[in-house]
Amino acid sequence: MNNDEQLLEENSKVGSEMKMTDNELTDHQEVMDTFLKWDRSF
Repeated sequence: MNNDEQLLEENSKVGSEMKMTDNELTDHQEVMDTFLKWDRSF
C-alpha cells in the first residue's frame, strides 16, 4: 500500500467518526454562535 492509499483510508475512518447527528450539529452551531458573539464583544 502506498502513502496515498493509506491516507485515504485513514481519512475515511476519521470521516465516519466525525459524522454528527442533527442534534449534535445543532448544539455545535449554537456553541459556535455563542462563541462568535462573545468574541465580537471584546
